Amino acid sequence: MKYLLFTFLISAMTLIMGNIETETYYRSLDHPEPLPTDIADIPFDAPIPVYDYQAAATFGFLALHAPNAQHGACTTCHDVESSGFSLKPFPIGKRREFDKYIAKYLPDVKIDVQKNGTPDFTNLAWNWNSLTHGGLGINGLNKNINPDSLIKFNPNNAKGWKGVYTQVFAAFDAHSQASLVPELRSIPYFNDLAYKAFKLKYVTDESVAVAIGITEQMFVTTEAPYQKALRGEIKFTDLKSPQGMELFLQPTCRNCHDGINFAGVTKRAHKVGLSETKGLFEITKQPADMNMITIPDVYNLKHASGLGHNESQKTLYSWLKYDHSAQSFPTVEYSNSDYRELTKFLKHDLFDATLGQRVIKDCWLDE
Repeated sequence: MKYLLFTFLISAMTLIMGNIETETYYRSLDHPEPLPTDIADIPFDAPIPVYDYQAAATFGFLALHAPNAQHGACTTCHDVESSGFSLKPFPIGKRREFDKYIAKYLPDVKIDVQKNGTPDFTNLAWNWNSLTHGGLGINGLNKNINPDSLIKFNPNNAKGWKGVYTQVFAAFDAHSQASLVPELRSIPYFNDLAYKAFKLKYVTDESVAVAIGITEQMFVTTEAPYQKALRGEIKFTDLKSPQGMELFLQPTCRNCHDGINFAGVTKRAHKVGLSETKGLFEITKQPADMNMITIPDVYNLKHASGLGHNESQKTLYSWLKYDHSAQSFPTVEYSNSDYRELTKFLKHDLFDATLGQRVIKDCWLDE
């Protein structure tokens, strides 16, 4: 009996100590700074003076929903309640069937149809890299990109603004949103918000770009189970798939998906093996940039209607198998069971179901 009790105590201590070491190890893999949980914690770093971030967030949130005469609203593609992902089958900006309908029925109408799928807003405040083609880096331009190439690609890049703000500015032209600014200016409430937020007498293109950029950066996940485990609120063994977490945090995935939001802090852009994705080459025309693509955030992928830069994959399971094959990792072999566990981890343990509603709530001024 004494032997059995001693064995039980030793096993329990081993389990407890192992759990402590595991939790310490996984916390060390993530960003050492505390996660932002309030609008005041987000490092917006706006390119123009902001006097009231709450007013700017309200301005940006309403601007995202405002339709204009030439085009639908930003939310035609970017569903706010779903972290900015697109939930519609063929929204503007997607390929395949939508392209066919436009070519057949509206051949003379210029409507934005992109080669890449609709990007989400998730965790843009953590990483400036989650932007189309990888053309914009953490300081506005990737270090290995000739700024003249970006300016030629879109003159708005000449402002030298950081990633998300330049991206919004460029979208005015790229998404046929040129009429949005004058239409907002014609609505007195938007001019009031421009004054509260930026001390401007009326709406300007720069104020709209910055306001939308501020709102987009509010989509910061904080309540995903993995994040709760990092904070010690639950145990890592309580996750839907601790095994999937173990697999994802190995060098194979972390080689690209590093940093606090697994979106490539150290490399920013990475050469992918997908032949149909030209990436930075479309901007710089430099052979070395062929297939160079920004590394996407992997939180809240449960909302995504398609996966991969061209949204060719419709499930996380098929995307993982396709992506792993395309990247050609010769030294790593995953079983079907491994793919299932990775899918559970990405789909459930990195999912913050409360995000969209939190942003909506935080974007309303207390009048």
